[in-house]
Amino acid sequence: MRNIYLLFFFGLLALLLSSCSSSSNMVSPRNTAAEPEVVSFAISKVGSAYRFGSAGPNRFDCSGFTWYVYHQKRKDIGRTTSCQSNAGRRINASRAAPGDLIFFGKGRKMQHVGIVVSNENGNLRMVHASSSRGVIVESVSNSPYWSRRIKFAVRLDA
Repeated sequence: MRNIYLLFFFGLLALLLSSCSSSSNMVSPRNTAAEPEVVSFAISKVGSAYRFGSAGPNRFDCSGFTWYVYHQKRKDIGRTTSCQSNAGRRINASRAAPGDLIFFGKGRKMQHVGIVVSNENGNLRMVHASSSRGVIVESVSNSPYWSRRIKFAVRLDA
């Protein structure tokens, strides 16, 4: 039984290490037809459980959730938060649009990622895999926790 766990662990480790592709980070204009699909698919996973190291289809950690959503839309963004932070063009979070990735952390370290649902009238909302509540939609702007930790957003190429 221990060998099965070791095989699983090393398989998962290999997947994580190989998932950071060095594909081009060219950013083209927004494909407005794609974002509603991404956001609606992400929202359809609300209520799914959180599990560290999981990438779906019913349990997720934060980067596993964002990877799963974009993977279903045939978009490779990498599996880890670090890979995903380099999957497109960094923009100020105040300019984030639905479908953009939004990153959080303390100091220089990135610790969390979500998908922007809306950004209207100063109310930035995201869907993400919360370690305490699973996949939820939450206001970043109205949360003292998240609003203090915003790092940047990433606009993915079309």
